[in-house]
Amino acid sequence: GVIALYKAIVDIFADKKYNRIKVVISCRSYTWKHALNRISQQYQEFTFTPKSDNLSAIRGFTSEELEQAYTIYGNLYQMATAFEELTPTSKIRLKDPLILKIACTNYLCKKLPEYNKDFTSVALFNKMFNDIANSYAGKMQCQIIEMIASHLLGEYERGVAADSISEISLKKALDNPSAPLHTLAKLIYKRDGMSVAYTELMNKPERPVLRIAETSDGTGNQIQFIYERFLEYVMARVFVARHSNNGTITTPIPPEIYIQSLSQASNNVVYMGAMRNALAIDILRTNDYNTIVTMMRDYADNYEVSLLVSELTSTLIAENYEKHIFELINILLDSNIANSTTLIEELNQITKLIDSNKATEQI
Repeated sequence: GVIALYKAIVDIFADKKYNRIKVVISCRSYTWKHALNRISQQYQEFTFTPKSDNLSAIRGFTSEELEQAYTIYGNLYQMATAFEELTPTSKIRLKDPLILKIACTNYLCKKLPEYNKDFTSVALFNKMFNDIANSYAGKMQCQIIEMIASHLLGEYERGVAADSISEISLKKALDNPSAPLHTLAKLIYKRDGMSVAYTELMNKPERPVLRIAETSDGTGNQIQFIYERFLEYVMARVFVARHSNNGTITTPIPPEIYIQSLSQASNNVVYMGAMRNALAIDILRTNDYNTIVTMMRDYADNYEVSLLVSELTSTLIAENYEKHIFELINILLDSNIANSTTLIEELNQITKLIDSNKATEQI
């Protein structure tokens, strides 16, 4: 895992004979905060870690960089919205380089939407998924995407952090109808090579989804999602579909489902992102906050559950889910939740700043 990799790198270079070699280690902020920060303290003699995240964290484009990047993307994707026409809140979201890329590919040759709800990660990835479904061989493309994500989700749920499927395992499954990957293998491989749907996912110029990478042991190739955050979204789709009977169950997924999954799974940034997206998707699907409120009230002493709740509420605030923030506040006011007064005060302060257009990028 990531901790073993970090230790291996430090063990190699944390030697005085390498004092002229500098190694820069980067990771997603969640991984640093919840996995590597504490471990790094053991190597203080050989490593430098800024005391403040503000000195090391990459926050996205500055206002000037966004204007430059949007001009480049605007020309490349023939955007119909001029930079000056972007709303202040959409500019904040577009400072995230991946969000800028996905928004531009989603609205190729079109105007960007005007509403905040259309710039959330779930909304953008949902449109991306639906656009794929409505493209050439789209149904098969989506089947491939969801089957890969379903397999990886299953790996996480049995305690194995996996981000890829090896071509060797797929080719073995192709001739074995009882193999779990058999159906996926048949969607990818044809007698004369690769299927059209799989090729589209690999090579579509404006929106490639999958890529081939060499395995860590160098013995072959593996299939990966290009963007981890899109993988998290598709894993969340699979999770919600599984536990809502493909949406036919209109009540929210019970908190016990998440808690059981968290207790069994290999918990890292991708899996936590998938569970956060699943909670968000389920709230949007049902307009029901019972699951998250129950988690706050009854499982506040469970670290993984508290972390998931914190991740979701941070996302609701950071991605301008205004309607849902206010609805959640009202429910919290009527609920008997441990530390609810503190939570409500924090949410009220943040929403006042948002409402008065005084919110910082960090908020």
